[in-house]
Amino acid sequence: MDVKEPAPAVRGSVEWWLQRYECAKKRWKDDFDRMRENMKFTANLQREGQDKIESKYYIANLVIRNVNQKVASLYARNPQAKWERRPRRDFVIWDEKIESLLPVIQKTQAGIPLTPTDMALVQDYIHGMQFRALIDNVGDTLQKLYQYNVDEHDPNFKMQLKQLVRRTCITGVGYVRVGFERDIESILQSTGMSNQMVDRAKRAKLILDELIEQGVDESDRRWEQLRTLFSSMGMAVSEGALQTRERLVFDFLPSTSVIPDEHCTCLKGFVGARRVFIEKRIPLEEARAFFERPDLKVGETQPANDSMPVEVEKDDQQDITVIEVLDKPTKTSFFIAQGYKDYLQAPEPLEPAVGGFWPLFALTFNDIEADTSEKKVSIFPPSDVDLMRHPQKEWNRTREELRNHRKANAPTYLTQKGWLTEEDKNALIAAQPNQVIELSGVPPDADVRKAFAVLERQPIDPNLYNTDPLLQDILLAVGAQEANIGPANPNTTATGQTIAEQSRNIGLGSNVDDLDDFLTQIARAAGDIALQSFSAEVVKEIVGPGAVWPDMPETRQNFLKEIYLKIVASSSGRPNNALEIAKWERVAPILFGVGANPMFMVRETLKRLDDRIDVAEAFPLIPPSSQPLAPALQTSTQRPPPGQVPAQQRPGPGKIKAKRPLQQIASEGAVPLAAA
Repeated sequence: MDVKEPAPAVRGSVEWWLQRYECAKKRWKDDFDRMRENMKFTANLQREGQDKIESKYYIANLVIRNVNQKVASLYARNPQAKWERRPRRDFVIWDEKIESLLPVIQKTQAGIPLTPTDMALVQDYIHGMQFRALIDNVGDTLQKLYQYNVDEHDPNFKMQLKQLVRRTCITGVGYVRVGFERDIESILQSTGMSNQMVDRAKRAKLILDELIEQGVDESDRRWEQLRTLFSSMGMAVSEGALQTRERLVFDFLPSTSVIPDEHCTCLKGFVGARRVFIEKRIPLEEARAFFERPDLKVGETQPANDSMPVEVEKDDQQDITVIEVLDKPTKTSFFIAQGYKDYLQAPEPLEPAVGGFWPLFALTFNDIEADTSEKKVSIFPPSDVDLMRHPQKEWNRTREELRNHRKANAPTYLTQKGWLTEEDKNALIAAQPNQVIELSGVPPDADVRKAFAVLERQPIDPNLYNTDPLLQDILLAVGAQEANIGPANPNTTATGQTIAEQSRNIGLGSNVDDLDDFLTQIARAAGDIALQSFSAEVVKEIVGPGAVWPDMPETRQNFLKEIYLKIVASSSGRPNNALEIAKWERVAPILFGVGANPMFMVRETLKRLDDRIDVAEAFPLIPPSSQPLAPALQTSTQRPPPGQVPAQQRPGPGKIKAKRPLQQIASEGAVPLAAA
C-alpha cells in the first residue's frame, strides 16, 4: 500500500502539537497518579505493597460504603428534561398586557368599527401568538426527541450516569462528551469504533487491502473475519438497515483521559484553556481502519499492554493511544498519535458547534480555587477518597494492632526445659476436647500441676484502640456519620444523629444542585446539536407525524435563540412527593378560585401524584349532561359574577373546589376540551 509522505509543514505542526500534549500531561501528572491511586484504594487495595484485593492484613473498607451511599443519595432516578422559551419580546405594538386589548375587544362586541391603530394592534397580537404557538410546538418536539435519545442510548444512559457520579466521588472529576452520529458519519468514542455500517465497511477495506498486498494465504485468520464482516453488512442491507439513522451520543470519558492545557483555571467550562487533549486507547487494528491509516504503528512511548498474553502479543493486536485535540482559538478538532508524523485526521471545524465551543462538560463536587502560577494547588479538586484516606488508613492500623494484641494475649504455658518430649508438645497443641493426654517426658513422681505455669500478659486497654475520633474525622471531612457507616458507639444519642444527618443533607443538597446544573449543560448542548443536525424526516419518525421541526439552516439558527432544554430541579435526586403535594394543595384553591381551566388542574394534580393516567382518554370530547361529576369537582351549578366567588364556594385550606361544573364550561365554549 502506497503511503504519501506528509509535507514538512505538516510534520512540524504535528511535532509541535505532540510537544504541547506532553507538556500538559506532565503538568497534571501528579493529579492523574492520585486518581489512579484512589481507584485502587476504593477497590480495597489499601496496604503498602498490596497487589490484590485479598490481604492478610485487617481492612475494613469504609470508603466504598460512603461512595455507594453518596451515589444513591445524589442520583436516585431519571432526570427530567424540559424545554423553556428564552425571555424575548415577540410583539412590536402590543405591550403584552391584557388590559391593552380590552378596549379593542369591547369595540368588537359592541359592533364599533376598529381604527387602523386597533387593526395593527390585533394583527400584531395574532402574529405574535402564532409565532409563540410555533415555538411551543418545536420546543415540545425537541423535548420528546431528547428524551427518546436518552432512553434509547447505548450503553444505558442512567447506568452510565450513575457510574459517572461514582467516578466523580472516587477521582474528583467526571466528564461527558456530547456529539451527534449518523450511520454514514461514524465518530470515534472513548471505547473505540461504534460498529456502524461505515465502520464495518472500513474494517473490511483495510483487511482486503492487507491481504492483497501480502499475498493470498488460506490459513490467515483475516479471511474468516472478512467473510463475517461481509455477511453482517449483507444482512443489514436485506433487513433495510441502510436507512439514515441519526442519534445523539453521550460519551462518558475516563477521568484520566481529559488533559487541559496549563492555562486552564477551572474544569467547569474549561475557563482559560486554549486547548484540551482527549486520550482514547483503542486496538491498533480499529485505529488503522477508522482513520484509514494502514501504516499506523504503536510508538516507542506507548505503554505496553500487560493484559495481552505473550504468545499472541503482535503489533496489530496491541492498543494504541490516539489523541483528539480540541483547539479553541481556531475552533477546530483533529487527531494525532505519538510516533506518527502526520495527522490521523486533519484539522477541521468542530461540528455541530455548541455555545462556548467546548462539547465537553466536567462534574465536580469538592470544588476548590487554584492559581495557575501556584504548582502546589491543582485545578483538580480532592475526591471523597482523598478526604477519607487518612482516617481509613488509621482505622485499618488500629484494628490490625488490636488483632495482633489479641493474638499476643492468647494463653501461653511455661515448663522446665527437657521435661516434655516433641510428642508431648504435639499432643498438647493438637489436644481435642475431653482428650486424656499421657506425658512421657514428665517423671512419674513429679507433680504435673507444678510442671506448667501460665505466662502473665498485659490486659488490653480499650482506649488505645478507640475508633470514635476516627468517626468524628470522617463526619467532619466527608459529611458522613455513625448512622450512615454503622453505629459503633452505643452512647450516640438520637438528637446528635439527627443534627448530623441534617448537616449531611445540606451538603448533599449542594451536590444535587451541582449535578442538576451539570445535566442542564448537557441537555442544552444536546438540544443545540439536535436543532442543527437532525433532519425533519428522522424527527417525525421518532416523535410522530405531528412533530414540528425547522428545515432550513437559517431557520434553525433562529430557534436556537428562542428555546433551550434544562433539567427540572432536583429531578435527579430522590423526589419529595409529600412536599410537592402540600404546595399544590395551597396553590390549587387560588387557581380554582379565579376560574382556572379544570383540565389543567386535573393534569397538574395527576402529575404531582405521579400517576400514569392518560387524561385525554379519561374525558370524552363532549361530556354528556347526565354524566356525574367527580366528587372533588362538584359544586353549585350557578355561575357567580365575574371576579366574585360566593362564600359557600370559597375553598378551604387544603381543599380544591371547582368554580363551575365541567359541563357548563364546555357548553359555554370556555374550554376547548378536544384541544386540552
